[in-house]
Amino acid sequence: MHGRFGLTGGRWRTRGQRRELALGWAGDPVFEDGRIYGVDVADGKYDGSYEFNDATGLVDVHVRVQMLPNQPSVIGVVQPFEWILDASTAIDPDKESGDVVVQNNLGAPIAARFRFLRSLPAAA
Repeated sequence: MHGRFGLTGGRWRTRGQRRELALGWAGDPVFEDGRIYGVDVADGKYDGSYEFNDATGLVDVHVRVQMLPNQPSVIGVVQPFEWILDASTAIDPDKESGDVVVQNNLGAPIAARFRFLRSLPAAA
């Protein structure tokens, strides 16, 4: 799977044997072959994974975001030290966009919106 997402944004497409997913964050994490990576507008570094769940028909997403000191995060938290946000959610692969609830290590769930931005080009 290859895609560029924004959370606020995601979408699944099938090309041959490959399924692609793209989301909309306040940054554009890349979803590629089961891995998630990228940065957001506050220089948060994304590293994670995603996998289609045959039992639910949803895509399970798990992301670790490394945040820099004194940088406001997309959820409004600012810390005077480097910190980690561990987050997980499930996305409906048949939707162009939608709302999700993101579970995280800070406690209260986070309401978010996903949106497919575009597929990544095939490697040359």
